[in-house]
Amino acid sequence: MTNPLDNKSRASRLLRESIWPKVYSRPWNSSPTASRRPRNERSNRSQRFTSGKLSCGLLILTLIILAGCQAKGGPYKVLVGASVTVEEGTRPIQDAVIIIDGKNVRDVGDRNSVPVPNNADRTDLTGRYVIPAPGKRIHNGEPANLLILDHAPAGIVPANPKDVGARIIDGEWAPAN
Repeated sequence: MTNPLDNKSRASRLLRESIWPKVYSRPWNSSPTASRRPRNERSNRSQRFTSGKLSCGLLILTLIILAGCQAKGGPYKVLVGASVTVEEGTRPIQDAVIIIDGKNVRDVGDRNSVPVPNNADRTDLTGRYVIPAPGKRIHNGEPANLLILDHAPAGIVPANPKDVGARIIDGEWAPAN
């Protein structure tokens, strides 16, 4: 006599094997068209393409950064150490700082009250005098039109026209005459 449980389990096993397809698992790093060479020796086109794009992007970014770097210190001109008369009738500011941003005066005051930007072209004018150009004044937001004098002025005009050592016109250095 045969054991009915053996037939049932045998039947269930046969049924399972015949109805359900076999699932073959393959290694994670292979595909139906995978090369027979070891994985570390295969060339991967997508990796080469991605690394090429990345290298090109880094090169362009580096060029942009280098193009932005300039030989001069930065966008600001800073005049440090001069005695500055900001307008007619005012007392000179001793050991002053004038910050010029583009064509305009950004800030003016004594060295202790005006913070100097790090990325600035600094000019030491110790022992010199700065006055506004005729008809102008030195204030925040005003055009940077200045006269740099070698000797003390008579108010806001040079005592002698030959005392003018240099000029700044619209934020740019210009010759004395």
